[in-house]
Amino acid sequence: MTLGEKLKALRTSAGLTQKQLAEKVGVSDKSLGYYETNERTPRKSTITSISEYFNVPAEFLTQESEDDFEKLAQYADRESGKAEADRIIKDVQGLFAGGKLSEEDRDAVMLTLQNIYWEVKAKQNKDK
Repeated sequence: MTLGEKLKALRTSAGLTQKQLAEKVGVSDKSLGYYETNERTPRKSTITSISEYFNVPAEFLTQESEDDFEKLAQYADRESGKAEADRIIKDVQGLFAGGKLSEEDRDAVMLTLQNIYWEVKAKQNKDK
């Protein structure tokens, strides 16, 4: 897979537009488009920013390998989970900031989220 294919797949799995990702890694959306279509190659510093943002090795982006599809699936799954977590956090922040819940209800929501986390973690540790 090319750098552009990997970049586009990571971006779309994270639910980001070219403009959103470009802002996060410090390039123009036009440049990002060129990178995704392999019309231009990003600078090393840009590759570093992209790899740090997606938490993938820079070598994964720059070097082609036989297991690129497998690695991409792992990285993309992780990114879609991260995007989902970000969405949930924003929703909860909005719920808390909106003032539509009493303090007691906000505490109950927070306690429920914590309990879910610890229950799932305990189950995962038990399954190992």
